[in-house]
Amino acid sequence: MDDEKASVVRDTDRVAGRLPARDHLIIRDGYVITMDPVVGDLPETDVLVSDGEILAIGKGLSAEGAYEISARGMIVLPGFVDTHWHLWNSFMRGLIGNRPGRDYFTVKRGLAPFYKPLDFYRAARLALAEAVTTIHNWDHNLRTPADADANIMAQFDMGAWPLLVWLPR
Repeated sequence: MDDEKASVVRDTDRVAGRLPARDHLIIRDGYVITMDPVVGDLPETDVLVSDGEILAIGKGLSAEGAYEISARGMIVLPGFVDTHWHLWNSFMRGLIGNRPGRDYFTVKRGLAPFYKPLDFYRAARLALAEAVTTIHNWDHNLRTPADADANIMAQFDMGAWPLLVWLPR
């Protein structure tokens, strides 16, 4: 890919990885942790979800046509929130080690200047494949607005609720 093409993330770069249609499902008889001190936790409770949205929480919910998941003996809680992550670093997995020249800062300084927007996009998608739903992304390698756009685009494409922190150099 030449530099001009690498400077933007095109729709064709994104098509293969779009989120599939989300199910109409009911999670049955789980111990629901609401994170709401007024409501409290709800034992043996159902959660009705359609197209990624929680429609109802309660006991014995009716859910015609919904795919059923038994959560008996399990905990049901809101999506995981990661408050400090550097999504762009996901391509460095396996490159950092204990040997001289393989420490985090040396590897980061060596790779960071070569990142293009498509690299930010793909690195963010790889990182978000770990089922985190809400993220505070500390990205200290963004060099252009296109880098930030690609990073945010990947987070939305993966269905995450992002907060991107971009600190000026």
